[in-house]
Order: sequence, then structure tokens, then C-alpha cells
Amino acid sequence: MPLQDLTPQLRTRLNRMEKATGGFILVATFLMVFGFGFYVYRSAENRGWFAVKAHYFTYAKSGTGLQVGDKVKLTGFEAGQITEIDQMPPNHWNPDESVCVKFVLLNTSPGYIWTEGSKVKFADAGFLGKRELEVTKGTGGTGTYLHEPSRLVGINEVTNMPDFEKLSLGEELYSNTSAAKNNSKETGATGFVTNYIPILRVNSSLKANMEKLKALGKTNVWILESDKPAKNLVSIWNSAEHHYEPVTKKSIFFLTPEEAPPLNDRLQGIIAQGQAALPGILDLTNKVSSVLNQVSELTSNLNIVATEARTSMTNISIITANLKNPHGSLGEFIIPTNLNTSIEETLTTVRGTLSTAQGTLERLDTNLESLNMTLDHISAITGGLNTQVQSNTNILANISNLVVHSDEFVQGLKRFWLFRSTFSAKKKATAPVYPTLPNR
Repeated sequence: MPLQDLTPQLRTRLNRMEKATGGFILVATFLMVFGFGFYVYRSAENRGWFAVKAHYFTYAKSGTGLQVGDKVKLTGFEAGQITEIDQMPPNHWNPDESVCVKFVLLNTSPGYIWTEGSKVKFADAGFLGKRELEVTKGTGGTGTYLHEPSRLVGINEVTNMPDFEKLSLGEELYSNTSAAKNNSKETGATGFVTNYIPILRVNSSLKANMEKLKALGKTNVWILESDKPAKNLVSIWNSAEHHYEPVTKKSIFFLTPEEAPPLNDRLQGIIAQGQAALPGILDLTNKVSSVLNQVSELTSNLNIVATEARTSMTNISIITANLKNPHGSLGEFIIPTNLNTSIEETLTTVRGTLSTAQGTLERLDTNLESLNMTLDHISAITGGLNTQVQSNTNILANISNLVVHSDEFVQGLKRFWLFRSTFSAKKKATAPVYPTLPNR
């Protein structure tokens, strides 16, 4: 049906549907364009297209285990990636710098990289020879990149600049710049490690040090516009000239490498050491075998000693059995027959002496009673020894001590004035001289 033949009501409804359809198509088109743009933006952000980039390079002995696009770590986090790996020319002066590795650090990572303490470590990342780069945090010196613009200005033009009070010094100055550079220790193509102290340091106030700059004979000075920080990194440190300069497309900073030998080389070294040590290991096994043989012989000798020890234990058992004999074997063991006879003779002599000297020795009755009590104690001790022997088979040590003490007791009796004459050598009999007792 032609459109002109439609009623006004249908024509109005059709116009509304056309407008709604057109609006839907416009909204869908906008959402599609917005989604595609967001996708492109996120992809570019993930690839670091909008990130602040700082370019660095270092050297390596070998490019084994490294690939373009590998992540670079800083303080344990991913901070950038490798952008280029090039082999150095054959006539390069340093054989340890056979490979040049370039990489970038993104966003705030360059703020951790300083001229002192920041190095590139080649760390193992697996058992298949894979390696990764790890940059260490700086400890001192100056930052490698800055957001503050830098430029070279004449010494007379600086004072006429509108923001003169906010300007900072963008270089380090020394008492003798040429001599200081000659005394520096070169570590790479563009990296220097200085061993001297500067007079003026970077970021010092330019206004406060104008007199020192003129005294050093400076006609031009590198300055930092600290009050005009940029979003990107616009200044890079020149290690050779010791000043900041504007960043260009070719600007790149050198970091000292710390490269350990590859894992395969270390494994080969360990294998070589093992092969070199193998003769010593075999010799050691032979010595161990000899020691084991000696130990076997020692154990056989110990069996013989144990057999002999059984015989000794049997003899000890016999001795202890004799000690338990109720026929006085213990007494005979302690006091032999000849010693018993000597003691009886001594006691007989003592009795005679005491009977003849009874009047004189009445004052010694108390001491004799004490001696009698001591003898009773000895009798009680000897009587209790039988019980001790029956209850304790290890009494030989105590018996030995008792024999020694008995001998000491007899020796004491010999030295005692009362019994000294009893144990002295016999002399010719003489008429006894009796002392005259006082009249009572």
C-alpha cells in the first residue's frame, strides 16, 4: 500500500517508529565507537604508550636466556621491559661487554634509580637457562631522570630571568673540574663513578651560590627550573660531564651490570669439580673400607675380652661366696692369723703393763673405758659386716678401706706412748725400776 494511501493516524505512528529506530541505531553506533576507543586506550595503556618512560642500557657477557619483551623487575615488582638486545662489534675493547641490552622503566620507577647504588642484576628465572633483569634501588648520588626542565644559560643572563629565586643548579662543580674528571674511575661507555667531593651539588640554590660560580670562572651554567615540572621526563644526567641536560630521542642512561655466570656454565663447572674430586672420593671410600675392616677386627677382639671378663666375674662370684661363709672367713680376710696372734700377744703385754702400773695409771681409767667402748664399736661393726656382705655383693671396696683403716689404727697404737714399748724391739731383760708413788 503506498504511503499516500495511509491514514493520518498510521502515518503518525510510522514516523514515530522511524525516529525510535534511528535513535537506537545512533545509540548503538555511539556505544560501539566508545567501546572500541576504550579497548584501544586500555591496550595502549597496558603496552605503556601513555606511561612515562625512562630508557636505560647495560652490557652482558652473553644474551642467553634473554628476549625482547621480557619483564624488568624493580624491588620485586614488574617495572618495565627489554626493548632491544644487540651484539657488540667483534673489535669491542671489553670482552665482558659482548651484548648490549636496552630496556625501559615505566611511570614512577625511574624515581628509584640513582647514580649510586643502582645496578642491573642478571638473575636466573628457571632451570632451562632463562634469565631476567632486576634493577636495584639507588642509595645516593643524583637521580638519573628528572621532570624539571634543564638548560644551559649564561652566567650574566641568569640574574635577569623572572624566576631567578626559584632556579636550582643543574650540575656539580669542583675546585678543578678537569683534574676531577681525570681522577674519575670509568666503568662503562657513559657511566662514571667519581671519587672526589664536589664544591656545589645539584639542586643547590642558584641565587645563594652566584658568588661561588663567578669565583670558579663559570661563564655558562646548567640550571633546573624546579618550579615548572613537566609530566614526562625531560632531563637526564650526563655522567661524563656531571650535569643534567634535556632528554632527546637518543637519550639513554647506562647502568652497571652484575652478571653471574649462566646456570649451564655453573652446572658444567660443578660437573668438572666433581670429576676432579672423583679420585679423592674413591680414595676416601677405600679408607672407609679399611676403617670398617679395622672395626670388624676390633669387635672380634672385644668378644675375646668379654670372654675373659666372664672368667673374672666368675672369680669375683667365688670370692663373694666365700665372704658369706659363716665360719669366720670374713674375719680371717680382715685380720689374718699372724696378725691375730700378734694382737693377742700385744693385748697380753698390755694387760701385764696395766697391772704393774695400775697405781700410776688410775687417772687413765676414763681413757681406757673410751678405748673399750671403741673396741665394742669395732666388734659391732665386724658383726654387722656379715649382714652387709649378704645384702651387698659390692663390698670389696668397703672391706679394702676397712683393712687400710685397721692398719692405720695399729700404726697409731704403735705410736701411742702407752703402747710404744710393746711394739719396740726386745732388749735384754733388766730389773724393772718402779716409780716411787707419792704418799696419799
